[in-house]
Amino acid sequence: MARIYVADARRHQNERSGQAPSAPIKLPLRAKTQSRARGKVEVRIRKLNNLPATSEYKNEKYRAALTESLMSPDEDEVDDANEKTGRFISHAATYRSTLMSELLDAVDDTEDPSPPATGKYTVRVKGEARNVPLVAAKKY
Repeated sequence: MARIYVADARRHQNERSGQAPSAPIKLPLRAKTQSRARGKVEVRIRKLNNLPATSEYKNEKYRAALTESLMSPDEDEVDDANEKTGRFISHAATYRSTLMSELLDAVDDTEDPSPPATGKYTVRVKGEARNVPLVAAKKY
């Protein structure tokens, strides 16, 4: 499992005071879902570019919908014995528009033109929509 240190400033303070370095902490769930979203959006961009020329979603305006912050969260799928199956379940937000859902369905149904050679891509299956809060815009 990936680990990170709390903060460089805290580590530096511990070094100056002679204390042992801060213990590693586990990545929070949010970081895990963000890293999954990054992989999902990269695959979807490749698939969007691979759509047939006649597809209405081939228009550049639809590319803006493929951002990490708009990807639905994934969770590990487990079987009846509570063992991981090696697939993710994606749950769309209930506020997702019909147009966005249709776009993502069309993209997801398209073949990936360059799947990872390592075979590391995890298959995602559709789960039930979930009532989640709206994503807040980032301040710049």
